Amino acid sequence: MYLGAAAVLVSECIKLPVCLAVISRQLGGPRQMLADVRQRVVVGWRDTLAMGLPALLFGLQNMLFFVSVSNLSATSYQLWSQSKTLTTALFYVLYLGGALRRLQWLSLSLLCAGVGLVQASDSKKMKASEASLWALFVLFGLERAALAASGPFVGFTPTVWSVVWLRALGGLLVAAVIKYADNIVKTYATAVAIVLTCVVSSVLDGSRPTRAFLQGMSLVLASVLLYNRKPKPSPPPLDDGEAAARRQAGRL
Repeated sequence: MYLGAAAVLVSECIKLPVCLAVISRQLGGPRQMLADVRQRVVVGWRDTLAMGLPALLFGLQNMLFFVSVSNLSATSYQLWSQSKTLTTALFYVLYLGGALRRLQWLSLSLLCAGVGLVQASDSKKMKASEASLWALFVLFGLERAALAASGPFVGFTPTVWSVVWLRALGGLLVAAVIKYADNIVKTYATAVAIVLTCVVSSVLDGSRPTRAFLQGMSLVLASVLLYNRKPKPSPPPLDDGEAAARRQAGRL
């Protein structure tokens, strides 16, 4: 069994030179890139420390990905991962004092119902796996003896390497979508990814999804689209002349 923590580390090491190459191209060369990185990371060390906690949480999330896919089908993981919208909305309301529209509350209800249907239909098909949470902490010294004996790349088959490269590419694509696209594009990309994962998994596994699973997937897709739907902009207020003209037209 490969180590999920090692796969995450390799994936991040792949993304680092790609990001540095992009910065170098944008700024006009390696020298400008090194100066910019030094200014942002070393000179602005307070901002670097402030990003430390989100970075650690992001790394933990990536490691939990490998635990999840070891125990869930690919489509189930895709659907379950959308439940982060619920926790994000709750933190947004409870801690940031934000407000959600009625359509967003409806979408969260659909999300809960959809995930519940997926769980009910997929609970008898959980993958048998020997993976456990110990893999999350191997690279941090809790299993030094096993790590020294087998090395960090134990179990790295071509399939695992493919997953590592796809995770690295996916992380770069997410950053590109956030920078160059809007939330609507991200929403439809998520919906398309869920449907494609379901189709490809059905073809590779040779199994047909149950009716409850399809119903749950439909509810999750509907919740994703509704939650990120932008409200219609309010019409601009009328000045006194336009308001008087409309009142006069109404009398006629």
